[in-house]
Amino acid sequence: MLVKSWNYPGPFNVSPVGAGYLFMFRPEYILKSTLKLQAKYPDGLKLWMGNHLIYCLHKSEKIEKILGTTKLL
Repeated sequence: MLVKSWNYPGPFNVSPVGAGYLFMFRPEYILKSTLKLQAKYPDGLKLWMGNHLIYCLHKSEKIEKILGTTKLL
């Protein structure tokens, strides 16, 4: 999973928290940070939260392609 995620864009990750540092502040700023990430990566992005990989997709074509496939990563 780690090797396959290298080709997908996303913010810088810091070990051991991953991209969790982007959300380590007051709750009212979490939405603002999320919207900035969406503006910076309009096609989608990957986030590592600790040892969990999260893909955030914004375009309906990509979501349809992933949900319509029977293959697993």
